[in-house]
Amino acid sequence: MPFSRHSRQVLSAVSLGLVLAACGEGEAAPLAESAPEIGSARFDDRFKLVRSVTLEQPDSALIVRVSGIDLDSRGRILIGDVSEGNVKLFARDGRLLRVIGRKGMGPGEFEQPRYPRFGPDGLIYVADAQNPRVQVFDTTGALVAATPVLTLGLIQGFRPLQGRRLLLAVESTEAREVLAELDMDGHVRRRMLAVGEIRPTGQPEDPAWGNLRAFSLSVKDDTAFVSNTVSDSLWMVSLSSGDVRRLHLPFPGYVHPAAPTARHATIQELIRWSHGFHLSSTLSVSEGGLYLPYVRGVLNKGDPILLVTRSPSGEWQALAESPPVIGTYDGGPVVLLSPGQEEIRIGLFRPRANP
Repeated sequence: MPFSRHSRQVLSAVSLGLVLAACGEGEAAPLAESAPEIGSARFDDRFKLVRSVTLEQPDSALIVRVSGIDLDSRGRILIGDVSEGNVKLFARDGRLLRVIGRKGMGPGEFEQPRYPRFGPDGLIYVADAQNPRVQVFDTTGALVAATPVLTLGLIQGFRPLQGRRLLLAVESTEAREVLAELDMDGHVRRRMLAVGEIRPTGQPEDPAWGNLRAFSLSVKDDTAFVSNTVSDSLWMVSLSSGDVRRLHLPFPGYVHPAAPTARHATIQELIRWSHGFHLSSTLSVSEGGLYLPYVRGVLNKGDPILLVTRSPSGEWQALAESPPVIGTYDGGPVVLLSPGQEEIRIGLFRPRANP
């Protein structure tokens, strides 16, 4: 389906979740423990806008379908665009600095650049979900390295680590583990997080869950955080020991996924069914806290969003009437301020001093 300047989709739950991948068998995850009591509040009561940024879009470099976002400590912004097959680098004030790559399968080109990331070494790493590889660029846009990951499975999350290591969340029928750590030559150093079959709490087995199952990955310090679209759990994996902790999130207002009452013959029917309950979207973790949106519909279209947050002090909240949180910076969440509009305007928020 083509996406024009007047038909944008930004980080939708559907595009992240409808991967049409089968659920794999595997070891049972560690027994879940419930999070401390999760309170309820409104997003506006907890966070205030620090600044907003409108991203420059010359006619030669339109933003058509945002598939990923990252910010670095200097405030620069990376945007992945799956429709255009490129990554755009912006200055702190939204000025377009560079377009990296183009649609294609060759060196420096992309099919689905869903995971653009600033690396700890100052380079730009981009994982391609359709042409499974990780390519590395400097800030001039020059290609530095490329790492093929064809044998791992469908890429569903990515983070570059210290020491030129790559951490990917993958969906595979061949391996039981979700996380794979690689070196820059593409050699798998280890596999972690065997979660087995995932389906919503209390729901029966149903092949429909495989059509919604997709993982989201974020990393802070020594811990990888993993969520899944159809699960109200959060997995935390120690990158030093491989130890796994699973946290159940029983938050107020959550509409539990329910198995379909009939078979869905088309993607449209599947989407309509999935919009009847909450699916988790892009998980983001930074110094400013943890942010996990649950949406009934599409993240940026004004559909109902519940934002589950954990503050640096450890307080959990489920925030009603949340705007679409699409990432983080050191101070807090990054929010899409212009859902459904031609312009792409993002807002950087901080917690209020006395919520």
